[in-house]
This record gives sequence, C-alpha cells and structure tokens, in this order.
Amino acid sequence: MKYALIALTPFILLASCGKGDVDMKNASIADVAKTMEDQQKLTPGAWSTTVEIVDVKLGGLTPKDAQMAETISRAMKGQKKTTETCLTPEQSKKSVTEMFAGRNADHCTYESFKMSDGNMDAVMSCAPPGGQGKMTLSMKGRYGADSYDMAVQMDGSGMPGSPPGASMTMVGKNSGKRTGDCKKS
Repeated sequence: MKYALIALTPFILLASCGKGDVDMKNASIADVAKTMEDQQKLTPGAWSTTVEIVDVKLGGLTPKDAQMAETISRAMKGQKKTTETCLTPEQSKKSVTEMFAGRNADHCTYESFKMSDGNMDAVMSCAPPGGQGKMTLSMKGRYGADSYDMAVQMDGSGMPGSPPGASMTMVGKNSGKRTGDCKKS
C-alpha cells in the first residue's frame, strides 16, 4: 500500500512541453532522460497540483485478508490532495523522467514513452530491489509548460510485504497548473 502511494506522488511534477516528438520503446530511465534533455520543461513559479485516487482494487487474497483489503480500498478511494508549491528555476531544469523515477531509476524501464503535440502516453515497469514482484505504471494525458492533466494506473503484484498471490490496481488522476510567481518569504 505504502509503495503504491509513493509511486503516484511523482505525478505532482510530471509534465513537459515538447519541442519535438519523443517515441521510445524498452528504454532505460537514463536513455529517456537523455532524449528529454532538450525538451522545454515546466515553467518555474507557483504551482497548484492535485492528486486523486479514483479506484483501488486488491486481489488474490484469502477471505479474511480480502475483508480487510475492502476496508482499505474504500478508505483510499476518492482521496484528493491539492498542494501549493514553488517550482524554482533549478528544479524546472530536471527532466520529466528524473522527476518521475527519482531514486528508483535503477529498477525501472519504460516499456514505452511517447510525447507529441501536447499528449503523453507512457508505460513504465519496475521491479523492487531483490527481484520480488513487479509494478507497472501507465500514464496518459495532456501536458504543457504551464499545466498538465494525467490519468494514471498502477498495477502491482508480488510486492515485498504482500501476501503471496496478492495484487493491486490503483487508478488516479493528477493535474497541475502554474498559478503565478512564487511568493517571496
């Protein structure tokens, strides 16, 4: 559960405005980051970002665990968090993939990564350290230098700490928009 929530968090800053089309398959995080270096980034300034959990499904559980999982799923569905942040010029220079993968880059690969004409469609697979389990993250939506709106889905199975045979699907929405200049403190 904790791993899934962490996986969705990076979408708060996930966006880019392309100068050209990017279409890659079976690429490392580093390869996609290098390709994205020349792409226009998010505009520095004040940003309002919203992350919403639309649906959570937990499967492959014993009846006792399934009852607890249903309670957890109901509690998570509909959670929505809006955050106000200041994106500095230095932070805005980071590649989309750097913002997304962070410290997990060594364990993840983009099955596909496509950005073109204000649209993004990407699928990333990650295997936690130790090789147990798999997480696949799909993202699709519109992006620009001053706003983005993404639909995301995370599918995980065999994750560390999960009961044998357990799986989880989490569907979310992530959006952000630049609201002006950062306030001086």
